[in-house]
Formats: sequence, structure tokens, C-alpha cells
Amino acid sequence: MRKVRQLATAAALVRFYFRIVPAGWYRRFPFVPVPPRKYVAWRLQTAYGRQRPGLGVVLADVWRFGGWLRDSERPPEG
Repeated sequence: MRKVRQLATAAALVRFYFRIVPAGWYRRFPFVPVPPRKYVAWRLQTAYGRQRPGLGVVLADVWRFGGWLRDSERPPEG
């Protein structure tokens, strides 16, 4: 069951990633689908302020966000 939840979290993060990647990313250098720099800077500022945590903390937060996405995409039970 845990593996299914992990796969669902990863899938939710991938879907979110493709929602924030700019259209036509393949036409502009560096030719990789990256979110706009201003968006990433804004998200880091709103999440952590001036104190930037280590990469492990950021990745753990992203994974928790993926869990929230997974749960919010699920139809309500009942």
C-alpha cells in the first residue's frame, strides 16, 4: 500500500510540474522544461523567507506538497 501512495505522490508532482512549465519551453534556451525563475524565487521567499534551508528540507517539503496534491485530487469519499 505504501508503494502505491508513493507512486501516486510522484504522479501528482509530475502533473503539477507540467502545469507550471511555460508553454513553448522547447523553443527557448536552455531547451529544458524549467519553471520561470521568478516563480521559483517567489515560492522560496514565501516558503522560507530569508533563511534558506538545506536541500534535504526543501525536498521533504516538496514531497509533503505532493502528498497534499495527491489527496486533493482524489474524489471525496462517501
